[in-house]
Amino acid sequence: MDPIAERVALNNATFRDANEGIARQASRSHLERVPFVCECANPRCMAIVRVTLRDYEQVRREPTHFITVPGHETSARGYARVLRRGDGFSVIEKRDDAAQLAADLDPRG
Repeated sequence: MDPIAERVALNNATFRDANEGIARQASRSHLERVPFVCECANPRCMAIVRVTLRDYEQVRREPTHFITVPGHETSARGYARVLRRGDGFSVIEKRDDAAQLAADLDPRG
């Protein structure tokens, strides 16, 4: 596996795991837009993406899809493409080796 693809997928998976906990807690609240951690490939990114739980769950249906701040897809160094843009967020899809590893690391199985 390409080491860059591996780093990209591991960074995305780490942020996705954190967001799973946020989603569990948010499901008990009445927030309209939940603050999630940007799931980009930059390990130092601390950006917050505010989306509805419905939008988040839609992204999580696919293990290769992630939610990011618009423009942060560039940190994936070609291993991601933008699928759609929403109000203050982008949905990206991992590609190639990074997609396989992201799927393997999906906590939802």
